[in-house]
Amino acid sequence: MLFFITVLHVVLCLLLILIIILQPGKGSDVASAFGGGGGGGAVFGPRGPTSLLSRATTVVAVMFMVTSITLALNSDRQIGGSSDSIEEQIRQLEEEEAKKAAEGAGAAAPATPAIEAPAAKSEAPAAPSEGGTAKEPAGEKDAPE
Repeated sequence: MLFFITVLHVVLCLLLILIIILQPGKGSDVASAFGGGGGGGAVFGPRGPTSLLSRATTVVAVMFMVTSITLALNSDRQIGGSSDSIEEQIRQLEEEEAKKAAEGAGAAAPATPAIEAPAAKSEAPAAPSEGGTAKEPAGEKDAPE
């Protein structure tokens, strides 16, 4: 039954597209392209006898909506259509993950290597002397000038 409704839905979809494309426009001037060609001050344009294509459009569109709703309701049942809301299902999933995490915490967790701080320099930087120049660190000789 579901396969038949799905095939019918696809056929109705293609038929609706075809019927809409075959319908003639309300006007052929530039104003009608931008919605100004209704004429007569009527909100939706002049009312006249409906053509076969417009009646067919209405019938096929109604049938398309009915098959859409039928398929949507049927898919809800196939998924598991519980009466729980989405928030309730998310809360249940979070509780299950928390239980798994609590059970996994008892087991030995893989050790992560500690990040070491960079080694400190053993030599202090040169301090400025009273004359405004830096003193040379101990152990270095004066370079010839």
